[in-house]
Amino acid sequence: MTVDIRRLAYFVAVVEHGSVSGAAAALRVAQPSLSQSIRALERELGVTLFERQHRGLTLTADGKALLDPARRVLDDADAARAAVRGPDLSTLGVLNLAVHDVLALDLTEALADFRRARPDMAVRLFAPSDEDDLVRVLVEGHCEVGLTYLPVRHPDLRSRPLRTRSVSLALPASGAAYPDPLPLAALSGMTVVDTLKEFSAARTAIRAALVAHGVVMRPAVRSAHREAIVPLVLGGAGVAFVSDRYAQEAAAAGAVVRRLDPPIDITFGLLFREGGLSPAARLLVDLMVRGH
Repeated sequence: MTVDIRRLAYFVAVVEHGSVSGAAAALRVAQPSLSQSIRALERELGVTLFERQHRGLTLTADGKALLDPARRVLDDADAARAAVRGPDLSTLGVLNLAVHDVLALDLTEALADFRRARPDMAVRLFAPSDEDDLVRVLVEGHCEVGLTYLPVRHPDLRSRPLRTRSVSLALPASGAAYPDPLPLAALSGMTVVDTLKEFSAARTAIRAALVAHGVVMRPAVRSAHREAIVPLVLGGAGVAFVSDRYAQEAAAAGAVVRRLDPPIDITFGLLFREGGLSPAARLLVDLMVRGH
């Protein structure tokens, strides 16, 4: 059986954009034409690829089974075009990644190496709003790989730990007299500035350490905007738990940063669906693992 590669591209685009209308807008094709192509692909394969509900489209079991092979076909086609005429920016393949915003800087070197190895591929980074959103975009196929704090447990997802980091505490300038490292017991009674984003792995590790040492802290401000955390700390609203890269930003902005004793360690790593990754996604995973 010969499958029209353009129809495969339309199928993958609908999955990645979450709707026919979104895919049509991104591809700059008429929505009815795209819908007809998807139906033609279903007839060609003799399967139903999407459950069509009033809230949108979700992949069927056959649709999920097709997604990875379709991406590999498109990757191979892009590589073949690039090999004979060089990369055409208008026809770049796209690798979608879901990245916890605090961890985006950890992709820098791996993405640079990836682009040198695969100039035919563009990379698009998504910032999931919380852990449920991260799991959803991976399970539904909108993104192939996630970079987040672990553990994240889902029966359809596998994880690959990369690195463990120690959490620090950011305090306003008035906290300069605190020792470094700062005993956890000294945190009792402090007010905390926190984010509304619910990535439970890091939050659970911090909470468990505080409970184990009998530390009770009071919530001060919870913000949906990560960039507001340090200004709130500097303004005296409370203290904040920060990872190493964000601790550097906080210190550069004028916050007092203290390590913790004993340390609170959190692990971050890669998350992806069971089954095969596309060649592009597999390459990026290998680069991330080697880099850490």
